[in-house]
Formats: sequence, structure tokens, C-alpha cells
Amino acid sequence: MSSDNESEASSEDEVVELVVRYVLEKNIGNCIPKQPYRTDSLSGKQYVQHSNETISRHFKTVLKAICRFAKEVIKPPDFGTTHPYIMSKRDKYYPWFKDCVGAIDGTHISASVPTGTAQIPYRGRKTLPTQNVMCVCDFDMCFTYVLAGWEGTVNDARIFMEAISDPQSKFPHPPEGKYYVVDSGYSNMLGYLAPYRGERYHLNDYQGNRVPSSAREKFNHAHSSLRNMIERCFGVLKARFPILKMMSSYSLRKQRNIIIASCAIHNFIRKHAITDGLFIEYGIDDMIIEGEGPSDICETGTYANLSASEAQ
Repeated sequence: MSSDNESEASSEDEVVELVVRYVLEKNIGNCIPKQPYRTDSLSGKQYVQHSNETISRHFKTVLKAICRFAKEVIKPPDFGTTHPYIMSKRDKYYPWFKDCVGAIDGTHISASVPTGTAQIPYRGRKTLPTQNVMCVCDFDMCFTYVLAGWEGTVNDARIFMEAISDPQSKFPHPPEGKYYVVDSGYSNMLGYLAPYRGERYHLNDYQGNRVPSSAREKFNHAHSSLRNMIERCFGVLKARFPILKMMSSYSLRKQRNIIIASCAIHNFIRKHAITDGLFIEYGIDDMIIEGEGPSDICETGTYANLSASEAQ
């Protein structure tokens, strides 16, 4: 590894460590000893390792603390103004999408479920057990709503309809005149703008010389480009937290909390680490994320979901 890469990795380790320290000091006191990040006796990497060992011993407490912290950093968007990102993309998003407040989609996160009949409802894509997690993001690449706990066999549309109709889900409904962008797996309704059906939609449909050839395709292309923000958020999240691709054998409730805690740390880093390597890597407009796309899974099984506002 080059010195530049080592410096970048060290910087990212430092940010995550500072997030954990902030949460601990604010929520549960002095669980981790207060030491400078680098000391004469401990190198940077040794200190990170030392802190990680301490954190492991207090995993349950730390997880609860970060989930409480999630309520502070996973919040609804500002519904009152046009987002600067949209305003900066004149002739592409502005003024046509000036009232858009975010993007909604579901993503599959690895789930650890005992083998047997209990695992069947969780067998989503590629027959591996997963949770189907619905998220909303703004155009700063921050999550503004997270709903975890649905089995992998439940499709995006059902989760969405349950979320917006159940007051206990505490979904941040857009006010009149504002809306979220959603893909074709969702219903087109007031406050939730889907693309035209029966027309090319996904960004890879427009690669190379395959430019939009009609007004509807032009709309779909711009819509897909704007909604791509949520797919890039998922890309950052899964790249930063490998546990989301291969979940450890915790209880299902703890697995849901791990997802929410990961989204909380994602937001904190986004707001406080301007030069974060992953956000730079995934900050490219219209970046195609492999493995993130429409979900065509059957509906089955029961559910027990948990939103960020309920995690503890």
C-alpha cells in the first residue's frame, strides 16, 4: 500500500473512532478511556486496535448508544427549500425537479437466520437470507429515513405502502407540492413520482450512443439520474461496513440495529469528513452501482420492522 493510501485509511479509521467516542461520551459516559488518538506508547494503528478491542467488550452498549444517536442524525429533509444540488444542475434537474426532496429505494442486506423453515421468508436474491431495507436519502447523500427488519422475500412496493400507511413507522411524508422520486416498482402517486412505464429507464439503458429519443425517455433519463443518489448511498454504506454483506449471527433485532447504526455513522461521516474517500469515490453523478436495481421478489412471510426513530 502506498503512503497516500495508508494516510487515507488512517484518516478514515480516525473518523470512525471519533464518531464512536462522541457517541459514548454523550450517551454512556467514560466506557472508553480518554487518550489522545496518537501517543508515544501507541501508534495510530495500535490505538485503533486497542479501541476496537475495548469496543468489542462493550458491543451491546455501544450499539444501543449509536442507535440513540441515530435519532439525531437520521432526520427528515428540509421540505421548505429547493436543494442546492438540484439548483446547481440547471437544464438537467432544475427547474423540472425543483420540488423533489429525496429518493426512495430498498436494498438487500445480509441476514443471519437459522437454517430450516424460519429461513425461507428471508431468502431474497440469489436464495441467500437477506433483509429488505427501505431507505430515503437527500441530495447530500445522507439517509433521512431507514426502515429495517422486513424479510428478503417481501417486495419493495409492499414495504413502501406499509411504511407510508402505518403511523408507527413515522415516515416523513412530503408536504403538498413536494415529492420523492421512486422507481417503477412503486406506484406513481401524490408525493411519490415514478418514471413512465414501458419506456427505457435505467442509466445503463442510455449508455454509449443510446441517447433518449422521446420526451418520455428524456424525462425517464433525468429521473433515473436523480434517483441514482440513493443507489450511490447504498454503495458507500456497503463498502464501508462489510458486515452488511455477511451478517454475523446476532439476534434479528440486533441485526436490524446494526443496519440503523451503520446508517447513522454514514450520515455523521458525510457531515463531518468532507474528504472521505468513499464519498468521493461514489460522488460521481450517474455512477452505475452493480447489484443495486429493481427488486422483483415474491411476497411471503411475516414481518417485524424497525425504523431509525424506534431503534434502541
